[in-house]
Amino acid sequence: MKTPALVVADDFGLSSGANKGIVAAFEAGMLSGASLIVNMPGFEEACLLARRHGLEGRIGLHVNLAEGTPLTEPIRDHAKFCRDGDFAWPRPPCFSLTTREREAVTIECEAQYRRYREAGMRPLRLDSHRHVHKHWPVATVLLQLSRLWGVPTVRLSVNAGSRPWWHPNRLYGTAFNARLRRSRMADARYFGDIDDVRSLLGRTARRVEIMVHPYLDRRGRLHNLFGAQRRSLRADLDAVKDRIVVLPGLG
Repeated sequence: MKTPALVVADDFGLSSGANKGIVAAFEAGMLSGASLIVNMPGFEEACLLARRHGLEGRIGLHVNLAEGTPLTEPIRDHAKFCRDGDFAWPRPPCFSLTTREREAVTIECEAQYRRYREAGMRPLRLDSHRHVHKHWPVATVLLQLSRLWGVPTVRLSVNAGSRPWWHPNRLYGTAFNARLRRSRMADARYFGDIDDVRSLLGRTARRVEIMVHPYLDRRGRLHNLFGAQRRSLRADLDAVKDRIVVLPGLG
């Protein structure tokens, strides 16, 4: 049995190294799609590369409330999200937003979506930098906006790996994913990085999303970033290639 796999690259637009790594991974047939981050230094280059390589139809929106400078003013006034005018994350789990905080998040997400659309991308799916979309009140905003925008799918919370079912993060993720399924916005049954999902591959016929972080260094080596750790993206995917079928696009 081979498992259908959405292999999705995060952080398109984060930096030149990330951009070049993602394009190289697309050209090697490793990816189903990628997620565009619109408020970081590599955004313009990412858009240029997407158009040059015909990738516009394979790029989702990577909402960013975690790093860099916001596109809008209201969110900068909230210590829950920003410090000294820039996003500051990670924060403790966010279980509630005031009315003003919710309005600020909405305004910022709308601005990021407009910039994504103005770059010529189509609304395929939504996920987020450092998984901020899985915070319950942020998800409430983004699910409402996704329906308004016609974005059909939103990324799951990690639901694979070694944590037992009773771990608080796993219990929360189960509730979050059930919410997505009730909204009919889940496009996979399982989600995680290559280590999280490895034991599932070849054992399930349900769709699995594999998150990767391609990066091309100055020597032309294609890495898969795990925080500060750099591993070979080709080696990571070659290790499971006999157990997966990489789906050719998002959705």
